[in-house]
Amino acid sequence: MQMLRREWMQAAMAAAQHAHEQMTKAPGARKLRFFTAEEAGRVAALASVIIPSDEGPGATEAGVVYFIDALLAAGAEEERAVYRAGPRSPGLPKEGARILNWRGPIR
Repeated sequence: MQMLRREWMQAAMAAAQHAHEQMTKAPGARKLRFFTAEEAGRVAALASVIIPSDEGPGATEAGVVYFIDALLAAGAEEERAVYRAGPRSPGLPKEGARILNWRGPIR
């Protein structure tokens, strides 16, 4: 059986909604660990442009900003420094890209 792209997106969004509902039931589920409130607002705005709330739940309802926040917070301290500043920012070691295990040149 072949699934149409629209059907796949609907199933994926339903799964994301379910995950979001389960996440919000957990104690302390809405606590930011990496982003500041301002940064979280920017990420949420970008995510809602990419996955809008049209005919079903979008990035906001799925809690995408909290998912991204958790991923970034899970890294080692040196990785979080590179995520926060960018791999070629002044003050970071020249091997900032290697800290994140990037394989190719950054353009």
